[in-house]
Amino acid sequence: MNAIQQNNAISPYMKSALQAVDAEKQDNFEVAEFFWSEAERIARNPLNREWAHHRREVNHLRYTLTSRRAEWEEARKKRLKAAHEEKEMLNKLKAQINGVLK
Repeated sequence: MNAIQQNNAISPYMKSALQAVDAEKQDNFEVAEFFWSEAERIARNPLNREWAHHRREVNHLRYTLTSRRAEWEEARKKRLKAAHEEKEMLNKLKAQINGVLK
């Protein structure tokens, strides 16, 4: 049971902040960014607003980094597969050339 379920009398800011923290713990940075943005929008205290703003930015960067890493990994797999196929083709050509020259 998280803090939101334990105490329904918390402020809207705290509710959004706790949802953001739960999302961060699950490495769901896109959702965390959304909830920090919501917390920033509804915060009354300037320090809370600033904190939420920075947490939103951090989660945005973490989310985009995670996305870029996934794209990079996919491109890397394609490059490795293409290199392996090219090497197999070169070995077949080499075998054919060696067979013709004998």
